[in-house]
Amino acid sequence: MSKGIIKKEDSVFNLTKPALYSIYDTDVTRSEQDYRLLHERPVHLGSGRVRHKRKMHEVLLNGVIAVTLLFWTGVLFAKLSAELYDNRSLKKWMLSYTLDHISKWVNTYVVSVPAFAVYGVLGVLCGVSVPLLDEYVFQHRLDDGVDFKSVLKCLNALLGVCFGIRTIQWSSSMQGAGAWCLLNVLLWVFFDGTWSILTMGTAVVLVSVVMGRGASSSLSYLLYIVDFYSFSFMIFGKLGRYLFN
Repeated sequence: MSKGIIKKEDSVFNLTKPALYSIYDTDVTRSEQDYRLLHERPVHLGSGRVRHKRKMHEVLLNGVIAVTLLFWTGVLFAKLSAELYDNRSLKKWMLSYTLDHISKWVNTYVVSVPAFAVYGVLGVLCGVSVPLLDEYVFQHRLDDGVDFKSVLKCLNALLGVCFGIRTIQWSSSMQGAGAWCLLNVLLWVFFDGTWSILTMGTAVVLVSVVMGRGASSSLSYLLYIVDFYSFSFMIFGKLGRYLFN
């Protein structure tokens, strides 16, 4: 009797079960898994293929272009530092005193080269140092914030700051330098916010202040040095990330 009940239940189950269930059930499950693998695989393999397909001459060409752009950007920033002044105690040549002092030191103790070559090499060093710190010291790669638009935003901000320093009638140089210093903090938070630029930028600023003390020892002038070279280094760092990404 129990066998008859079991057979009856099996027959009812077979009637309600689709005839092709044994064919398409496992296939559908397998096809869904294959689709997920195929959907995810190009994301991982794609980035790997891009890296493996880059030949040596492409890497060298990218390096030459990056170094050339950083070199001439360094020259342009040296010219900008010589033209930046306010309507108070900051004169045209004062912010470029640090770079001039470095150029004279290089020509005296290292090798005799034109001043623009020193400025260009400094630009290359600033641009290369940040990607190296990202990769080997802080060990993180930045996929966001390295596009050319972010570099342009920083450049536009610097031009706006320079225009404001030169045209606004400040009550004192300390007022202009202090306003720029506060703005630099906000610009770093919104445009970057990384430890690489903060730590290396601090080192660059300290060296700039030490070498720039010969022009003036006033607090407002030293604060202007901090403002200009810290923001300039952030721009070089972001440009280096973009070029070497």
